[in-house]
Amino acid sequence: MHVFHFKGKYDRSKSKMFLLLHQEADSWFTPKQIWWITGVPYNTARCQCHRLHVMRPPYVRRQIVTHYDRRWEYQLHPYYFKYRIGARGERWLERAKLAGMPVDELFQEMFDWQKVRDGQPT
Repeated sequence: MHVFHFKGKYDRSKSKMFLLLHQEADSWFTPKQIWWITGVPYNTARCQCHRLHVMRPPYVRRQIVTHYDRRWEYQLHPYYFKYRIGARGERWLERAKLAGMPVDELFQEMFDWQKVRDGQPT
């Protein structure tokens, strides 16, 4: 069984992503949007989303979005992915909350990141 500790960067990033995806369960998010809202580093969001999607059953669901534009005509990958939380991700989040996830602290980190991002004094 997984032991939750929320001390490392990995667990905190994953928790912030799942809190956002759970809060907006009907919305799809790109890794860049996840970074923009939560402050999770972009590469971490991108890698986490991919890794959590390829697990069976997946923690997050993925949607392919085509992006036809003249700039993309000769690109190898004229599409990108959007993600939303899956049933396994919901179960992980519920177990993590019961194990003592510092939800208020994580939300405060997200709000602090958004203030810095928008140039507001903290």
